[in-house]
Amino acid sequence: MSLAALAVALGALLGTAPVTPATAAPPVPKPIAARDFALASDLTSYRPAVDALAAELPRRTVSQVMAEANRDRQPLCHPVVYQPLAARSQPLGFCWEDGDDGQPGQYSEWWPQGVTTTRDALEAGEYDGRQLVLVSWYHKGVGQEGGKPLKGVRVSFVDWDADHPNTYRHVLLVEPYQDAGGANFRPLLTSDDTASLHAGGIVWYGNLLYVADTSYGFRIFDLERMYEVSTGDKSKVGRQPDGSYHAFDYRYVLPQVGRVDLRMRNTGIPSLRFSFAALDRASTPDSLIVGEYTGDPAGNAGTGDPADSNLRTRVVRFPLDYTDRLPKEEADGLVYGSEAYNTGYLSMQGAVSRNGRFWFASSAGSAGGPSANYGKLRFFDRGTGAVREYSWAFGAEDLSYWPDPDGADYLWTLTEYPGYRVVVAVPQADFD
Repeated sequence: MSLAALAVALGALLGTAPVTPATAAPPVPKPIAARDFALASDLTSYRPAVDALAAELPRRTVSQVMAEANRDRQPLCHPVVYQPLAARSQPLGFCWEDGDDGQPGQYSEWWPQGVTTTRDALEAGEYDGRQLVLVSWYHKGVGQEGGKPLKGVRVSFVDWDADHPNTYRHVLLVEPYQDAGGANFRPLLTSDDTASLHAGGIVWYGNLLYVADTSYGFRIFDLERMYEVSTGDKSKVGRQPDGSYHAFDYRYVLPQVGRVDLRMRNTGIPSLRFSFAALDRASTPDSLIVGEYTGDPAGNAGTGDPADSNLRTRVVRFPLDYTDRLPKEEADGLVYGSEAYNTGYLSMQGAVSRNGRFWFASSAGSAGGPSANYGKLRFFDRGTGAVREYSWAFGAEDLSYWPDPDGADYLWTLTEYPGYRVVVAVPQADFD
């Protein structure tokens, strides 16, 4: 069933009172040199470790994992979180089970960040017979923020299809390696092992899952190489002395198969942060949209003016190669940015693009609750230079574009604060 059809069914319940964009126009994103930013792909370094792991563990498909989904997707809840969206649109979406939603003000081990869907993965909108929403979570640690053990990153495979049960399942992302005992894996952590990878943005493209690695680029995962492990112990990860493999009691693991690293070509500007990511299927060729979060311009030696090259509020487009689902290389083996802007938008958490139009989502603080801290969604038309600003959700994170040939296109987002977590979609046309 299309999102548009679902929206019509819920329209009578949600209302569509008009909301006027903010009176003060936001800054106009400033074009910057896209080729200052380059990428280099590596799909060979992890191959021996992944192959060794494949020889030890049973492979499972996406449809097999969903057939064993063990959590129930809940109806959309916490209307105060998305009140500005419902005021001008007809939101759709879902909530998590209580254990994943958390309680306001209480410590939460796992925090949701990135969102992508099977509409990103394949133009047909389904993968392995399923229409799904994927959400990434990073682990803050047990007991207190920043504490250990750190469990890295998990992704939730969530059904969004009337032909299947409304269920979801978490899968642990892992980094494979080989040691004296053979194949092994560990949680997905930062390079210094002091924190879980933030996983602020994810993109599902073909069989590949791109996971943003803030300081470096992307970690790459292959949805055709998912494996089942032993369960029953939340403290164990990797190969155990008895030869079994565990993943903190998660039944399935998805090992990293490669990476895409940033190569800055202009050393006179700050390195690009990979805070979030999205797919643009309407560009030629398909492309990745990458952007960076900064909450305080003074902390980055910036002035807040998009013309200031020190202000790290940039968004860069990189071309993709449809044949292998990887960034599209030029003759020198590098992938160069094809379009870039410095937006001047603080606290950006997500960005999407379609047919020369952009939407940029920013968050606000948490103190004072939703009504005091709704985020902002900025719309930018590069052809006309028009910019508009709308109130957005509380605790909003990543964005994903949902094209629908049979109805309205939608914008997906999600929220992160415990007790206020939703995954919500709104018609794109209501936020032009």
